[in-house]
Amino acid sequence: MHARLSRTRRLTGARSAVVLPSVSLLTAFVLLLSSASRAGADAAPPPGSLHLTPAFVTLADGRTVSYQEGVLFVPENRRAENPRTVAIRFRRFPAREDANGPPVFYLPGGPGGTIDDGELASEDGRRIVDFFTSVGPLVIVDQRGNAAVDASFVPAMEMAVSGLPLDAVETPADRKAAYRRGFRDALERWSKRGLDLAGYDIHNAVADVEALRAALGYDEIVLRGNSFGSQWSFAYLKRHPEHVARALLGGVEPLNHAYDRPAHVWAAHRRIIDLVEADPDLAPHLPDAGLERAIRTLLEDLADEPRRVALPHPERDEKVTVAIGRYDVQRALKRFAPNYYKRRGLEKWPRFILELLEGDLRYLAALTIRRRQAERIPLIFPLIDNSLGVTAKRERALRGDAARQIVGPINAFYEATRGLTPTREVSDAFRTELDADVPVLMIQGDLDRSTPIENARHIDGVLPRSHLLHVENGTHMAIREIRRFHPEVTETVRAFLRTGLLADIPERVTIPAPDFQEPGEKSLFAELDASARIAN
Repeated sequence: MHARLSRTRRLTGARSAVVLPSVSLLTAFVLLLSSASRAGADAAPPPGSLHLTPAFVTLADGRTVSYQEGVLFVPENRRAENPRTVAIRFRRFPAREDANGPPVFYLPGGPGGTIDDGELASEDGRRIVDFFTSVGPLVIVDQRGNAAVDASFVPAMEMAVSGLPLDAVETPADRKAAYRRGFRDALERWSKRGLDLAGYDIHNAVADVEALRAALGYDEIVLRGNSFGSQWSFAYLKRHPEHVARALLGGVEPLNHAYDRPAHVWAAHRRIIDLVEADPDLAPHLPDAGLERAIRTLLEDLADEPRRVALPHPERDEKVTVAIGRYDVQRALKRFAPNYYKRRGLEKWPRFILELLEGDLRYLAALTIRRRQAERIPLIFPLIDNSLGVTAKRERALRGDAARQIVGPINAFYEATRGLTPTREVSDAFRTELDADVPVLMIQGDLDRSTPIENARHIDGVLPRSHLLHVENGTHMAIREIRRFHPEVTETVRAFLRTGLLADIPERVTIPAPDFQEPGEKSLFAELDASARIAN
């Protein structure tokens, strides 16, 4: 798994991208959509209808860049007779004048991720636009049914998961039951609204990309995906290799790796622990038995004797008592902050762990309060991921994995929801057989605990023309990190995207270890305020 529950839609602040469409074209488009909306779903434009609207965005450096907002109408369920029509939203940026490469199809992660207006106008958004339009046109494709997308005929489907009590120790069974209730209720609610939820699977998501490629008139495309975006790319590559010029993938997740391997997740933790224990500034704070042994001991102690932590509520003017057990620590080992999968988040990890080992569980308790509140999850997350599933062989290996004792039931969400899902599961052959003769460059960090580097090593041994660039000390965002620390390597990546040649790409680069924070007089809990965001 890829830290799926944190990979819900991004909350990046105000919508700062400015869109100014052509008046005549937009007016006709809005009238068409509003008329269709009033008439009901059956009045939606027919499949294959393509609508483009001129727009612009002001990037972080102040430049204004013109692009096209678009929607393509597609069948909701291509396996059904007379299916409803839904829309796929995309944005297309023109290539720079000096760029003549194939169009880059940027597939966001999730399922349920997007590049929203705030991110598009941010510094990261500027880099994405500048880098890929130096290769060819950039097409950012959003997933069907994505709750993070505000567009007509894109059903913004979510599932509501009920909260859990604070004064009782949470167990994996409690969490699974809450997931099942929320998923079952969402399926019933959205089905009653007329949606064919069986259509929100990986096959239809792949067919959407293919329909958009054809509608825009491109013979070949470049695939760019990170995390679920890489999985989506592999699925498209499986179905339509003849239309893929090449692929650039990060946070690599093969089709049979939606369920994470506990040993591989813990191996990434172990690499982080090695860096922490080698950091001279942290040496005075480390336990004599070593960090791994201390974490295991803490888990054992909390299994035997859970703790009750009294603290001010992080969001309300009241005091609460939170029951903390083994499972709370297991969940927080990775998801201890909203940006845990990025370098800046990882810098706080040793401080968080060392505070726990010193007996200060207040930050963990505040985190637990947030996690036990009711939450909303993109419904396409379980629908699409459960359609991918996992082979029986891999599942047996996961269940017998000894590292489950320390990382916990990391695939619990899938295990809770898969028996209820209306989406059809793919075949084992689809998951495991991928031999497309297409150049694929994978850039993977070895500190990535969401999609461990072992994933990339596996698929690198399967694909006939792949190349794995191992980023030592890189995180889930390794592609962006080499841009910062190794701009010369980024130039070889740009050359690959233009030509498909892999010869100049190194096999390994090293970036500095994270600048880990030391424990200080002020605790993590003391730094919280009422508006602080903590990872779900």
